[in-house]
Amino acid sequence: MKKLLVQKEQWIAYKREEAEEIVNNAKENDEMNMHKITEKFNKNGVYFLVDIQYHYGTPKEVMETTPPEKNEAPDGQMSMDEVHEGVKYEVEGDGTVSVAETEEVTQ
Repeated sequence: MKKLLVQKEQWIAYKREEAEEIVNNAKENDEMNMHKITEKFNKNGVYFLVDIQYHYGTPKEVMETTPPEKNEAPDGQMSMDEVHEGVKYEVEGDGTVSVAETEEVTQ
């Protein structure tokens, strides 16, 4: 199981108003927990770096949740156990594997 815990973004803006607009758009997401606007200079002029961080959960919260069932498949799909249900394999003397018997699986 994979779960996104933290996402970091960095944006560039050439005007302070553009940087503030980026932050305001990010504030619409309830998971945003940090933003920073940094004014920078180089030979071409002034620009603004916008750092945004989203925090979706802590490892403790993730570990305390009940993991999904082992054979849980998305809706409309069969789990691997359902695919192999009713299929029997035989191992030949030379190490090859063949399907010995199949039963039709109906849903």
